[in-house]
Amino acid sequence: MFRKTASAYPTKTDMNFVHDDVARSNRRAIILFVIFMIFLFFFVQVAVIMPMNKIMQAESEYNQLNESYLKLQESTSNYQEVQAEYDEIVGSYLTDDEKACLNRPDILKMIEIDVIPFVPVKNITVSKDQISIMTDTTDLYTVSKIVHTLQNDAENAYATVITASASDTDDSLVTANFQITFASSTTDGQSTMTNTEGGE
Repeated sequence: MFRKTASAYPTKTDMNFVHDDVARSNRRAIILFVIFMIFLFFFVQVAVIMPMNKIMQAESEYNQLNESYLKLQESTSNYQEVQAEYDEIVGSYLTDDEKACLNRPDILKMIEIDVIPFVPVKNITVSKDQISIMTDTTDLYTVSKIVHTLQNDAENAYATVITASASDTDDSLVTANFQITFASSTTDGQSTMTNTEGGE
């Protein structure tokens, strides 16, 4: 009696291509995703990060300029006050050219410190670095004290005084005309100082 044996040849007559199609689809998706990520990276760099960096740099420059402007504004905030004070004290005595003197604040400060505390001022004339101050009636001791103060002021290169008697009965009462050379005159934009001993 013959025994039935299994066939040595494969009996499957069809092939499964689904697995290969899925693998190819996955590879294609991965490649497309990598390409998309590279494109997205460059897009973000060009369209987002670089413009943002420019905006931040422009904002930083603006803040620096604004800070400089505020500091400059603060440093000149009292100019109108100084000008008004100067005009109130000496403005009525000066011509338009004299009022335009660039050393206005310095001259004002010097007169306020060296002369006005000791004697009333009647008239002031300014021509470049030459200042003439006519005072009201005072005594010789005060005149001598003012001359000494003016001559020892580092802002003055030279100071002297001419006196005139203000009383027929009291020789000590005089009016004084102080002649001052202001030291901080400008030449070619540079500040110059001249040291000269004052007269009597």
